[in-house]
Amino acid sequence: MMGEGIAYAMRSGQFAAQTISKTIERGKSSADFLYNYQRLCSREFAESFDMAAKAGIRGGRLADSILPVATRLNVSREILSGLTRGDIDYTDIPYVLVTRLPRELLYLLRDSLIASTNGVNRR
Repeated sequence: MMGEGIAYAMRSGQFAAQTISKTIERGKSSADFLYNYQRLCSREFAESFDMAAKAGIRGGRLADSILPVATRLNVSREILSGLTRGDIDYTDIPYVLVTRLPRELLYLLRDSLIASTNGVNRR
């Protein structure tokens, strides 16, 4: 939905290429040997996908309520672009939030104070 699947697809493609290359090199094409592709993908993606699933199950309503505010935050854009590029995965999101959100909140407070002193309602 946000483009982050592209990075996973590219990494999965690398695993497929590695598995095919080893299959040709070693002349082994048994199901057990080819199962290596699935093991590589599971090792690489399972934790991140579990985190995404838990967030989706538990956080649907919460996400709906905070998305309008979150889209105005630089940290949100940073997370989305990091996911899309494959620089971070879902397991990295809590760390990114904890390290960057306090600074972001200071900017929001500053902007809110400036807006209130100028008589502007920023909702």
